[in-house]
Amino acid sequence: MSPNPAFDRSMVKRTSLLFLGVALCSTPVASTAADVPPLLCRNILAIAPRDLLLMGILRPFDSVLIEGDKVCGSEGYEPGLITCDWDYSIKEVGVLQPDAGTELRMVQVVRNHLTGSGASSAFVAFQCQEGRIAQTFSREFTYGGHFETLSVTAFALTAGYWLPKDPMCCPSYHKRMVYRWDASTKKYALVEESFSRYNNKTNTDEPVDKPSETVPWNP
Repeated sequence: MSPNPAFDRSMVKRTSLLFLGVALCSTPVASTAADVPPLLCRNILAIAPRDLLLMGILRPFDSVLIEGDKVCGSEGYEPGLITCDWDYSIKEVGVLQPDAGTELRMVQVVRNHLTGSGASSAFVAFQCQEGRIAQTFSREFTYGGHFETLSVTAFALTAGYWLPKDPMCCPSYHKRMVYRWDASTKKYALVEESFSRYNNKTNTDEPVDKPSETVPWNP
């Protein structure tokens, strides 16, 4: 699965309407993009995790279903077809302060396909920019990844890396990506990539060269 700054919207069926199924109302409310008011942001740390998920990540999608504490994406857009197809959950990763004037909120969003196969996890950094919620960083991985703080200005993400012969459950390699804060662009830039493979005899991950072959869902 290729990374996408908009959290890989291609996997969610696009329609022309936005449906919100609220627990207190069984009939979804339809709205066009032109009717949606701007979302204002004063303190990114004060936004509840669920609200951040809804406003900062799922808001651009065309079909979102809210049932009690569950937030999910629906592949159907008619009342009788609205189901919870993609389950979303959000986890706090931490607050990043790469320079004196920047405060970023890093979260991990997990998406699980309830009515089919597949799952993914995205690391997303948010901040308030000119009163609006903005994504400063976003990187998605098939079946999740691991976040590692390296310094005040750098972190690493590690995820599975598949060879063409590998089953989806079991990637042969891992890919580690190091990101460092670029003060001139006010964004994190990829500065280093490395690969490793688990050795059953030593019970450790050992460095390896980059595989010559890849698959579309690799990071």
